[in-house]
Amino acid sequence: MKNLKTIALAITLFASLGSFAQKTKKTAEAKAITKGTVSYEMELPDNEEAAAMGNSIIKVCFDGTNQATEIVMMGGMMNIKTIAPVNSPKDTRMLMNMMGKKFELINLPEEQLTNTPGANLSNLENAISITYDKKDVKEIAGYKCHKAEIKMEDGSTNVFYVTELIAQAQNASPNSKVKLEGFPMEMTITTPQGKTIVKATEFKTEVATDAFQVPNDYKKVTQEQLQEEMGGM
Repeated sequence: MKNLKTIALAITLFASLGSFAQKTKKTAEAKAITKGTVSYEMELPDNEEAAAMGNSIIKVCFDGTNQATEIVMMGGMMNIKTIAPVNSPKDTRMLMNMMGKKFELINLPEEQLTNTPGANLSNLENAISITYDKKDVKEIAGYKCHKAEIKMEDGSTNVFYVTELIAQAQNASPNSKVKLEGFPMEMTITTPQGKTIVKATEFKTEVATDAFQVPNDYKKVTQEQLQEEMGGM
């Protein structure tokens, strides 16, 4: 498939966004928002093919029990979504809508759902330390955020801007050495594929009633069957 590498990278990134590890300070817990919908724009400035297709939109919905993470690419021609119970990541559902062809991936290995290559970008499995700078502040989508620099095992540094006004149930890898304090509203992530910039554009305290439901018109397929179905693209 012509855009297979771009699609694979997007899946990896959006899967990682579905595993935020939040630890809100007790002093802020009473005020922190625990339910909502955040919309992000994702830019891949080092990927010419992706840049030519324009920025992708990511939407994350959470209510304390479930989290749905959706990415819309190619001007809406491609839509990928995961629906994950917070306390049972092995029951994650993955949906793909490619140019009107709708699929639900089944029989995915548990390690692919909970430890997708690259998923450490936000659950911090390969992070060794986090340094916060509360003097470096910016407002993002109406929320005051401060800087968090995350050192990774491979020597790279990811830069997040987080807010303590939004909380989310923990869904982190047990192998994570560090936990992120605050909800990420902007992320600049460095990977072997290049730099990825993800920035929140809107946050709402509402969640759509069908956010965690799988529509009836999605065909259940394995990864192998999906490759056969999409082989002509």
